[in-house]
Amino acid sequence: MINIILSEEEIARLHAIVIDRDEKEALVFLRDVIYSGLIRSKNAGMKGALDGGKGSTL
Repeated sequence: MINIILSEEEIARLHAIVIDRDEKEALVFLRDVIYSGLIRSKNAGMKGALDGGKGSTL
């Protein structure tokens, strides 16, 4: 499992996207916030595995 923490600004941005049904902005948000957070989290897990920790479950 990977957790992605959103800032207050990101939550407000996501809320506006949902309310406005803005498909273009939703894709940008997915790429810029969610996907990049997923990659950062995965990389942090891999670093932990290399350091002797459990690492990511991906």
